Amino acid sequence: MCQVFLAFVCIIGILAASSPVQHARGIRNFNTNQLIQVTGAHKFVSATAADLRGPCPGLNALANHNYISHDGVVSVLDAILVSLDVFGFGPDTGVVAGILSLYGANLPLLDFSIGNSPGGLRGILGIIFGKGGGLSGTHNQFESDSSATRCDLYEPGCPDNYTPLGDRFGALINLLEQNPDPKANFDVIIQHRVNTFHHSVQNNPFFFYGPVQMLVSCIIHTLIPALMSNHSAEYPKGYLDVDGLSSLYGMNRGRDGQFRYTRNERIPENWFGRPRDDPYVGLTYGLPDLLQMWTKYPETFIIGGNTGEVNSFTPLDITDFTHGVYSAESLLLGNNAACFAFQLVQILTPSILVNLEAILAGLLADVAAVVGEQILALACPTLEAMKLESLNQYPGYKKSAGYGM
Repeated sequence: MCQVFLAFVCIIGILAASSPVQHARGIRNFNTNQLIQVTGAHKFVSATAADLRGPCPGLNALANHNYISHDGVVSVLDAILVSLDVFGFGPDTGVVAGILSLYGANLPLLDFSIGNSPGGLRGILGIIFGKGGGLSGTHNQFESDSSATRCDLYEPGCPDNYTPLGDRFGALINLLEQNPDPKANFDVIIQHRVNTFHHSVQNNPFFFYGPVQMLVSCIIHTLIPALMSNHSAEYPKGYLDVDGLSSLYGMNRGRDGQFRYTRNERIPENWFGRPRDDPYVGLTYGLPDLLQMWTKYPETFIIGGNTGEVNSFTPLDITDFTHGVYSAESLLLGNNAACFAFQLVQILTPSILVNLEAILAGLLADVAAVVGEQILALACPTLEAMKLESLNQYPGYKKSAGYGM
């Protein structure tokens, strides 16, 4: 599992539902075979200074337990398969995740760094494709502004935008401690989502909540209870606990009550992952989670950004942006949210991936074709283009030109 590695690409799997609001939740039974091994070959080994670690707690934990290469340079295929097996991500989204992980790839289709650039060129393909910057250089492509635990890209006073911050993680933990009922875990997370949105509005003059960033940042939050919950016979649908979440995020609470990042993300002992027969498939879970968030807190679905000053958030004119196909009022009606999100990915992804080779574009086209066939059942309005120049009113968009849409 990885909030960075998997969040953005969850969109395509989420949108593959032919009637998204009608899907029932899976009936889950607890089984002891859900226990994730953290001994023997998968015992915890701290990362050394030479090991690459980045903005994804899930991938960092997998590397620390040698489920993937301990040095942090991993093949795309390994990252996909292990993430599916350990954290229970659905195969529909996992495969697309592997493709889009190539934002940070050193050798497309071979390996990538889960942190900063590994440096150097690797073989003849390295000469052809160049070296990737790793996942730490992919802000506003996977991780985005108004993150669950990290700084915005241009937030004043922040050291970087990929290291988790103790105070932001602590804010999430405080909400969980105030409402520890496992049945309320998702409500706690979407409240945190609202809080991070308002924090960015109030503290970052360059906060950019563009169309892709809106989707990514919302999905990132929904993945926390979906993939980082422990499970038991009492709570077969999972529960978030402070110690377990702190371990997975590599956070340590000091005597002063403050959390500090240790760079040692660790899968807890006696941690039972999501049942393998009930993975987090976008078809069943993803879109209903997003719709629940957007309906309860509509501000999380408003695209826009600050205009150079804090508290200057200006919504994007959706009617103008979509050439009249949608309006802000119509987005949450019927299947419009699903249609709009799918069309965003379909239309904007090629412009984000302009530097990758044709083979990657072909893979994405194949995925889009499969999903497109299913999305047709939604009877989506025709949207052939988006008015990207409408985004120029946001300084954060223009400053982020090198970091993706």
